[in-house]
Amino acid sequence: MKNKLVVIIFCVLFVVIASMCSFTSSQVAQKSTEIAQMKSTLADMEATLTLQAVGATDIAPPPTAKATEDVQPVADTEPATGAITGNLSYPSDFIPELRIIAFEVVDNNMTGTWYSVDTVMNQRTYQIEGLPAGNYYVIAYMRDAGENALRAGYTLYVPCGLSVDCSDHSLIAVEVQAGSVVEGVDPGDWYVDPSNYPPDPSQ
Repeated sequence: MKNKLVVIIFCVLFVVIASMCSFTSSQVAQKSTEIAQMKSTLADMEATLTLQAVGATDIAPPPTAKATEDVQPVADTEPATGAITGNLSYPSDFIPELRIIAFEVVDNNMTGTWYSVDTVMNQRTYQIEGLPAGNYYVIAYMRDAGENALRAGYTLYVPCGLSVDCSDHSLIAVEVQAGSVVEGVDPGDWYVDPSNYPPDPSQ
């Protein structure tokens, strides 16, 4: 009888323990399933948030620069002024310091406007720049000299060869065009009375 009771108690305990083990295993399996589902849900949410973040941070490419319309190329412009250049001389074995003056001329009359350049001792050429287009008389003056000092003009006597056979000492009107340099204007007619030329306006 005692042995039967022990067997019955053992059976009951086995059933109880088995039941408890079965319940625990079931709970563990259920929790494992729930955890797996939660991981899957979290992975899906993470992927969705990543896509949204990428979409929100996409930077649009910079707009293509639009070419400026009606842009005209800069045209080369000619200088607004011209120049006169030539050789210098003096009836001696040296050339003194000179002031070369170009007088503006309109209808063979001086307008009172003039342009000049100074030279040094024994300088043999000159150039007057910055002359507006127009006509000019060119005269060489001795610098720092008196009113009766010699003067030389660019006259018809010069291209005639400065010969005694030439008698015309009229000043030549030199035509200057914008952007050009008129060469060969040699104020070398020293052989007339200085009063034939206007006085040096710079003195």
